[in-house]
Amino acid sequence: MGKSSTSKKIVAIITASPITINAFLLPHIRALSKDYIVYLLANFDKVKIDICFSDNIIYINIPIARKISIFNDIYCLLYLCLFFCNKDINLVQTISPKAGLIGILASFIMGVKIRIHYFTGQVWSNEKFLYKYILKTCDRIIYRLSTDILVDSHGQLSFLVQKRVVKYTKASVLGHGSICGVDTSIFCRNKYNRSFKRLEMNTSEQAFVCLYLGRINRDKGVIDLVKAFINARAYIDNLELWIIGPSEDNIYLSDIISYTSRFGNTNITIRNEFCKDPYIYMQAADLFVLPSYREGFGQSVIEAAACGLPAIVTDIYGLQDVVDEGISGFKYRAGDLSQLSSLIRRLASSESLHQSLSAASFSRAHTMYSQEHVVTNHYSFYSALLE
Repeated sequence: MGKSSTSKKIVAIITASPITINAFLLPHIRALSKDYIVYLLANFDKVKIDICFSDNIIYINIPIARKISIFNDIYCLLYLCLFFCNKDINLVQTISPKAGLIGILASFIMGVKIRIHYFTGQVWSNEKFLYKYILKTCDRIIYRLSTDILVDSHGQLSFLVQKRVVKYTKASVLGHGSICGVDTSIFCRNKYNRSFKRLEMNTSEQAFVCLYLGRINRDKGVIDLVKAFINARAYIDNLELWIIGPSEDNIYLSDIISYTSRFGNTNITIRNEFCKDPYIYMQAADLFVLPSYREGFGQSVIEAAACGLPAIVTDIYGLQDVVDEGISGFKYRAGDLSQLSSLIRRLASSESLHQSLSAASFSRAHTMYSQEHVVTNHYSFYSALLE
């Protein structure tokens, strides 16, 4: 079968899960599709995406699995090689480790001229021994076979250079970072949503609500937040904690629920579900907390900031850029429950400090991370390579 021909240049975006497309890539896809044909290759079997309606956007199902699966991975590699053989692809963009390794390898073999991988976090950063070495080696292979590397935060780029995975000569961060920015027409202050959600959550207007919103797993350190919160609430009665997001580890979730049950009425609400309207929870809360041990870029932190929430985050490479220390929030040593508890108490007990940090967070998110600004930076990067 010969290669297809078209007057427009062709971009292929490859990722394992459509969730990644939903969460990060839709604005870029819409922008690119105005001038280029965009192929989206992902495992569309189980997860549907918010479809972009355009003649220039084509969906292709490929069963890439997030975990290692030798025979399936080989099948996907051969499938992509055949795909690149039949299509005159001008640029390949991969995101996520598995899609990056298979997609970049296949595009390299088939001679695609522009091969870009996007680093959004390192699975191996908290692993040990042989497994860590294997995963790290895969990232190094991706780097060597790519023509360009994008990283979604300056802190993460420094980390990757320090660990000798990438070099500054081929890797870059666009603007202030963030892969997609924040849609400030949605993530903004809203008094109606604040009152509505608090009524639904049976939470008073006077309560000081701490919010965690994201996946519930060990890397995210959610149980650290629960322990620190319970300690802080011993000093401040009107504290509440909302934990919103899907569990990826039922044993870990059970440990969290078991721990909270030992303390009776802890004012902790856990909703184990995928959140379709995160902005409403953010508009209703007072403080955003991300106690993560591994993060590429704290997208949820800047989304919360756009709603006027200051943040407390761990002082790790992926979160160094999203909080301006002492101005828009605070950082603490990962795993230091005493420090986390103290910072929660400090913000909950000082209205003037909270208002100051809230105003700075709101301004920072809207000026540095607006989606329009981020999408423009990415479109300019791609179009310069293509044209």
